[in-house]
Amino acid sequence: MCRGLAKRPEERFASLAELVELLTRDPEAERQQRRRRALQIAGAIVGTAVLVAGVMFGYAAASRYAGERRAQRRLEALHGQIEALRARGDANEARRSLRTFVALPENRGLAVVARAYLEWAAAQTDHAEAVDAYGSAYIAARTEADARAALLGLIERLSAQRKVPEAAAALAVLERQAPQETSRPALQAVRLAAALSRRDLPAAARVLASGDEDNGDMFWRTCPM
Repeated sequence: MCRGLAKRPEERFASLAELVELLTRDPEAERQQRRRRALQIAGAIVGTAVLVAGVMFGYAAASRYAGERRAQRRLEALHGQIEALRARGDANEARRSLRTFVALPENRGLAVVARAYLEWAAAQTDHAEAVDAYGSAYIAARTEADARAALLGLIERLSAQRKVPEAAAALAVLERQAPQETSRPALQAVRLAAALSRRDLPAAARVLASGDEDNGDMFWRTCPM
């Protein structure tokens, strides 16, 4: 209104059309339109970011899968190499082959490292060397199955060495991580041996009360003399 009544011509509307346009404008509608545009732009940005993240995740997963496949082929080649060296009686060279394999940069962080250690440990007649390999397998494990296998191997070989406290410590870790695995009779024998080594007679009685007839025999095989 003030602009239409201004005394100076340059302060008035330049034309009737400009006045009509101003009168027909709806400020609230314009604000809502700006909000809709802002939301559309934000949605487009978020959608693009999600798409890019999905593509990157898919690429990373595909690359990791391809890396695992290549590493598995390297592990299979290692099997043949170690078998040939063992057949020749060259245990030291077989051991070096394993160390070379697990140290390869392209194997770093992959599940095949733990599996190489697990297979090496299972083939050992020397309990101390098997314990070292199972320990390395547990550290390198990338799957729950490999970690369980390493702990079970540790418990078995430590028990064979009559290292009851160490076997009990490995069993405690297994109980926390995989309680479904801890009902095995051999593990009950480790519990019994550990309880008796601590002179914890109530705990030993609870193990014996489990009703497993093999606990006594297994205890004598695991008990330190």
